[in-house]
This record gives sequence, C-alpha cells and structure tokens, in this order.
Amino acid sequence: MADQSPAMALCRAQLEAGHSRTWIAAEIGMSDSHVRRYLLGHYAGTKSLVNIEKAIVKRFDRRICPHDGQEKQPVQCQRVAFRSRPYGFPDAETLWLACQTCPHKPQQPGAQS
Repeated sequence: MADQSPAMALCRAQLEAGHSRTWIAAEIGMSDSHVRRYLLGHYAGTKSLVNIEKAIVKRFDRRICPHDGQEKQPVQCQRVAFRSRPYGFPDAETLWLACQTCPHKPQQPGAQS
C-alpha cells in the first residue's frame, strides 16, 4: 500500500514480527479494540486517528545511529542535530558533526519542504 502512513507501517511491522494486537495496544497504552479499529481504517479523519498514530510512532519509531550504532528515537536525533555546536566537548562535538550529514536527520521544526 503506497499511501500507508508511517504509523500504519510501524504497526504492521510489529504484527509481522509476531507481536499481537493486544501486545501493541499495551505498548502504546491503548485498548486492543482501538488498535483493531485503527488497523481496519475505522478512525479516518478523527482526532482518535491522530492520537493513536502519535502513540504508535512514539513507541515504535526507532533507527540505528550510523555514528555510534545505538538505537535512537527521532526526538533524540532532533535534540542533538538542532542544538548549538558543542565546542569544547570533543565527544559531543563529534556526535553533533555526524548528525549534520546523517540520513536519519529529521527536518528542522518549522522548516518548509
């Protein structure tokens, strides 16, 4: 499905990895029926859709940092990449420099595409 949202892709990936809807629901702090209805597309255009997608992305969106090999959340990437350059702290500066050219670097908040 080409128009699949990132949250739906993350949720389906958890199912493909062998996790149940009940497990996903517990991980995101919602009921199994919410997850079932989301997967069936019953939330289209509602505030509930935004809430469940935010919860899914917050819990399951992870990437492996090319610089240190650790699993990171997008918010961690954003926090490092968009802070001021940390002069005088070699490890922090090296990480910051790596973040500037990282393929996972998120879009600057407020930037237009």
